[in-house]
Amino acid sequence: MCAMEQHIPGPAISSYDGLVIYIGLRPIPRHTKATEMPKYQSFVALNKWPCGNMPAFSADIPVLSGHDDQFRLWDLRLLRMQIKEYDRKARMYTRPVDIPLVASTLSDDEGNIRITLDTGSSLSWLPYVAVQAIARYYDQEQIPQPLPEVKVYGDSPTKPAVTYLVPSERDSAYSLVVMHFRGRSEQIVTVEVPARYFLYVHNPTTSRTEGLIFARREPREWILGANFFHSTWVALHKPNSNLPFVRIAAQDHSTAGVDRYQLPPPTL
Repeated sequence: MCAMEQHIPGPAISSYDGLVIYIGLRPIPRHTKATEMPKYQSFVALNKWPCGNMPAFSADIPVLSGHDDQFRLWDLRLLRMQIKEYDRKARMYTRPVDIPLVASTLSDDEGNIRITLDTGSSLSWLPYVAVQAIARYYDQEQIPQPLPEVKVYGDSPTKPAVTYLVPSERDSAYSLVVMHFRGRSEQIVTVEVPARYFLYVHNPTTSRTEGLIFARREPREWILGANFFHSTWVALHKPNSNLPFVRIAAQDHSTAGVDRYQLPPPTL
């Protein structure tokens, strides 16, 4: 990244001293017509948001340093995770349901996890207790099941990863995942993102709606992979004179939302 900074012009805001990487990974919905495909272009943009309209990015979420005080990964502190649904009859969202991140806690601080933003991982990895809670949220009788036929990041034939299924009637464009991150000065930064494409997606090969959050029982690095980016816009900030931070905004998968954030036509 340091080498890139030397060859990239400064951002549109002249007072900003550093590098910003905007990441937009768009999922393509089922049954999208070939003529509509160009609307779903993904992008990585440097120092300037590439679309005409700017999404409502969150407040700053500081990046965590490693044991050597270096910032080698885009690690964040995830404090809490919840799911909530939209009640069409009441025309309001239901009370969020907590998804525990650890098996037990002695204090509020011990209920959080360090998690890495990683577009190189096609799936996300959370503790087993979290995947178990998501599975039971969608089906009270369900427990996470091994899927040995699925080859996933870091998996091995002897220890297949586990995930869950989502009943088709529970698949809703209005379902939200509420993510609470640690912000500056111990503040909490809350981001609400669509559950579809993050927690689950329809698999045309199996005709099932399958989970995209995988887990193992043993401790590992936890990851928010490409499926998380399919529900968000992410801005990675690396100021020259300050510590790195992240800002996140929800993607709107509706037709109007897709039309609102279009890349400009290429220039010759």
